[in-house]
Amino acid sequence: MPRDTAVELWTLYAFGVLVTTLRTYARLSAVGYRELRADDYLIWFAMVTIPIQVVNPTQLTDNRQSYSTRRKPLSDTTWELPLTVSRIME
Repeated sequence: MPRDTAVELWTLYAFGVLVTTLRTYARLSAVGYRELRADDYLIWFAMVTIPIQVVNPTQLTDNRQSYSTRRKPLSDTTWELPLTVSRIME
């Protein structure tokens, strides 16, 4: 299942890059390089930062099961402070 999600995410990302490239080409041919606006630059900034947000979750999902087996169970004392705060807030 995680592999299917990764394939879907990267396929959608590739489609977005294709559309953005075509949009940038159309803008460059219509107005030239000197007339590009902030949104033209911001979209390429987003195209660079999106893979950072996509790669981490897709790679971490494979490790989720092994992490849950190593996770330390919460003790009763862990819940004392949150319960006290919730009683005060009532």
